[in-house]
Amino acid sequence: MKNILKLKPAVLTLFSAALCVAAIPSFAKEHKKHVILTKKPIEQFDKIYFPKIKDYKANLECISLERYFTAGDFAKLTFRLHNVDSKPLVVYEWLERSPDNLRLYFYKMKEGEQAPPPLRKFTPLIPDVGKKPKRMTLELQPRNAVLVDKLLPFIRLLDVKKPTAFLVFATLNLRSISARSGIIKIFVLPRGKTH
Repeated sequence: MKNILKLKPAVLTLFSAALCVAAIPSFAKEHKKHVILTKKPIEQFDKIYFPKIKDYKANLECISLERYFTAGDFAKLTFRLHNVDSKPLVVYEWLERSPDNLRLYFYKMKEGEQAPPPLRKFTPLIPDVGKKPKRMTLELQPRNAVLVDKLLPFIRLLDVKKPTAFLVFATLNLRSISARSGIIKIFVLPRGKTH
């Protein structure tokens, strides 16, 4: 340690940088061209920064046909991320736990309400991915897609007296690529009731 302290500032900086790089998870080492080590991470996992992907064409949409759910039940929607470009789409920060790649937003509609409210009125459900989430490389060839099942945890906690409408949409929970689904309307029925 004494020898380290005697090094010149420039050499010490290089030495510190080397230590930081050595601490990057193995995933980052395998994809050095696609990740950047940030200087002041907020959290441990934030040390890996994924640059934004440029010139891509991708759609995120809900493909579930079911729109009626019962309060207290486990409910889910299926979303599809579709590469509509003529070239492959490669996402290096895709999370191994598939549902963690999406954020859900929901809004309980008031009786008689017709038009969707501003997006700021929606309640976000952001996955807790932890400090060191496991990631993988997702490669979508042109016109190919990946499906993601997303639970609707708020429905399990509800106890409604009559059918209640909710608006729901999803966004990607990623940094290098962004996409938002359209808003859909679902209905939650009182416990013990089915459509």
